[in-house]
Amino acid sequence: MKSFSASVLVALASSASLVHAHGWVSAITANGKKYDAPDPYQNPMDSPQRQITTLDPVKDLNGEELTCGYGAKSAPLTMEVTAGTEITYEWACLWGGSQFWPHEQGPVMLYAYKCEGEAQDCQPGRNAGWALIDAAGFLEGGGPFDWVQGRFKKGEGVPARVPAGMPDGTYLFRHEIISLHIADSDGPEFYPSCTQVRVVGGTKNATLESMGADLVSLPGAYKQGEDGLFKSIFDENIKSYYAMPGPKLFNPPAGQQPSETPTGTEPETGSGTTPTPTPTKTMCSPKQRLAKKTRREQRLRARALKKSRDARKA
Repeated sequence: MKSFSASVLVALASSASLVHAHGWVSAITANGKKYDAPDPYQNPMDSPQRQITTLDPVKDLNGEELTCGYGAKSAPLTMEVTAGTEITYEWACLWGGSQFWPHEQGPVMLYAYKCEGEAQDCQPGRNAGWALIDAAGFLEGGGPFDWVQGRFKKGEGVPARVPAGMPDGTYLFRHEIISLHIADSDGPEFYPSCTQVRVVGGTKNATLESMGADLVSLPGAYKQGEDGLFKSIFDENIKSYYAMPGPKLFNPPAGQQPSETPTGTEPETGSGTTPTPTPTKTMCSPKQRLAKKTRREQRLRARALKKSRDARKA
């Protein structure tokens, strides 16, 4: 039986999903430069972040939108990132102004795809060229329900390390939040987003493949029924057995092993601004409703609340 605290978390997660709160990458910081990123409904802006067309999560493991998000368009800028440094991502929720990411449970991933030409022209399709360069799961020193993803909900940027020794060149960096709050009942929610990047200060005249990266296609890297994606994560022992989805982390022979728990800031090509403290914002609480899904989530919430009451009696 789940503990009372786990049951309460299940109820809260199911309840939170009723509002259908989702978001997008709102800013990226690297090499001391911060770039704003467009939300799906505004005009394009000078940014290295590819603009998507909706806030909805990707649910189809084989859908083209799993690559860079729904309707992702080439961006006008390419940001410079030095190998061995960190790139920091911020996520926001659109409803009610600039607001924080609403979910907490599930891993945060950073993939890299090496382009043959300019990053603006890069279209990976279903090519098996993506390397996982950083992955963050549980907060170091936290409890079984404390995930790095929860930092976005607090309005914090979450850094990811670019491996030292990574091949120089142009890339698409694919930042992804995988939300697992209803994974066992309705499956995972994927939020992929792509940044155009030029890596410098790494290994010259090399490819990801030549350096031993475990390359995958996106879509194609995740499997239906995969334990790290489709099982309930509301278990107080989850940290002892949870398996991160996706390929092996890329660890260049001549470089530094990628950090599994991100930290920090760093690079750019084009304009950008010096990072400034993020102002205090309100939590995201959209009123969007999808009737069919809402009824299902109400049933899930009722089931979770019953478990909570049963646990309290026990």
